[in-house]
Amino acid sequence: MYLRRVLNQLAGEGVSHTDLQLHAVNAALPAPQLLDEVAIFVAREYFDGQLSFDDADRIINNVWSLATALDTEISRITWAVYLAFDGGEYRRSGDGPDVDPEQKYTLPAISAFLLQCN
Repeated sequence: MYLRRVLNQLAGEGVSHTDLQLHAVNAALPAPQLLDEVAIFVAREYFDGQLSFDDADRIINNVWSLATALDTEISRITWAVYLAFDGGEYRRSGDGPDVDPEQKYTLPAISAFLLQCN
């Protein structure tokens, strides 16, 4: 699957802006839409247990970097998935030491996001 190849590259050494444009041409999609497709794919793979939080978070951070470098507004899809994973990166001041931010913030946000996608 084409998205899997892009995902693997994002998980590894990352994707340059030039690489993103080439992937977008090959996928016959505008670059922002390709990033949305990757974000949805990452959300599904994470929710289904196919990607760990750390891997999904790294990929989405790479997607975010690419999205912010484009001369377009960041879409609500990329924004929502990025915020969901960003939320699991740290405990809030009111969270006790037993709180897992991934379970408390990321998983419910991804679940709600995927329900909206269906």
